[in-house]
This record gives sequence, C-alpha cells and structure tokens, in this order.
Amino acid sequence: MSAVTIEIHEGLARIRMDDGKANAMNPTFLSQLLECLEQARSAEAVVISGRSGFFSGGLDLKLLPTLPPEEFQNAVNLFERVMRTVLEFPVPVVAAVEGHSMAGGSVLMLCCDIVVATPGPYRIGLNETAIGLALPEFVFQLAKVRLQPRAYTRALMLGMTFPPEEALQLGYLDELRPLEYLHSVAEERARAAAKVPGEAYRKTKAMILRDLLAVPEGHLANGISDAFRSLSLGQNLRK
Repeated sequence: MSAVTIEIHEGLARIRMDDGKANAMNPTFLSQLLECLEQARSAEAVVISGRSGFFSGGLDLKLLPTLPPEEFQNAVNLFERVMRTVLEFPVPVVAAVEGHSMAGGSVLMLCCDIVVATPGPYRIGLNETAIGLALPEFVFQLAKVRLQPRAYTRALMLGMTFPPEEALQLGYLDELRPLEYLHSVAEERARAAAKVPGEAYRKTKAMILRDLLAVPEGHLANGISDAFRSLSLGQNLRK
C-alpha cells in the first residue's frame, strides 16, 4: 500500500502522506511523493497533508546511513528534487499540518506557499544542528524567506523545535485552526490562491525566492552528504 496518495477533485489535488508511522523520508516514500506531485500538475492548486501526529519526521535517519554510498547519494538527490519541485510548483501549494514536522519535514512544509496547522502537543523545527548536521545553504535561504529574523539563533543555530503556537509567531506557520476545520481551511486557502492570475503569481514568487532559487542545483543534496560524513567522522573519532 502506498504511503503517499493523491486525489484530484474539482481542480484541487489532495496529496496525503501516511506511512502509519513518522512519514520518514526514504527513497520509496520520496519516489511516491514525487509521482503524486507530477500527477498534481494538472490541478489548479495542491494541498499536502500528513497523518494525525506526524506531518513528517524528515529524512529516514535509520535507513539512510546504512545505504551504500551511491544509493545514499541517490536518496539525497531525490530529496532535493522533491523539495525543489514543491518550491517551484507552477500552482499554489498549501500544507495542512496536524503533527510533528521535523528537519526535512519542516523543509517540505516551508517549501509550500501557505502553511495551515492545528494546535496540539507536537513540535516543529529545523533541528539539524541539534543532532550534529550543519544546515545546507538551501535550507538557510529557505528559512530566511519564511522565518522571523529574531528566530534565527534558536531555530537555526541551536536547532530548537517549537510547539505550533510559538512556531506561528516565528514564521513557520501562517495560521492555526482547530483540527475539525484544518483541512477545509487549507483547501479554502488553496482555492483562493489559485484565483491569482498564474503568470503574476509565478513571477512574483520568483522575485520573493530569488536568493533561494539562486542556490545551484545539487547544493542541497551535497550539503546533506557532507553533513552526514562530518557527523559519522565525529562519531568514529569519539569511539
């Protein structure tokens, strides 16, 4: 059974991520997400949601370090491709969040145009540095677009995570809605955004993302690879 599914109805593509666990991003999961995104190109707008308790826990840190070097590089290349696909998607993309969004999960969330979440006992954050992984330039530029400058020290340098109410104040989220209204509001925001003339939407988005889009393709994947190598080396030196 696929961990990522899509339904397109009346011009709206609903992409749902649910692997029954943490929605950890492994090659299979990322391939399914990319396939759904390609199908969604026929839609007028897209809503990406997770499961109850987890939007996504990010890259699969249990599986990826065990992969042979070539497979590992292919996996992080695929991660970058998915993130750039969402970021540069030709129609509006809204995230509906009702659970943990960590590291790569928050990268995916921040690549969306609008993020609607629900209050709850979960955390959101770019916690890479807290687990020993330096932030790639792509992630830093993405954070600069979305986060309040006062959040940089805690959110980026210290890798702290935040409950949704604080994440809203720091810029991770655009609005909070009760769970019973989360998906309907996310769909309303997506349909409203789709009414903006497409050419104006795409040109203005490109201006907003100018510095982020200027990061050369491959830098995100290579940055992840370098961070994993540094982390592995540090762990081996401590043994």
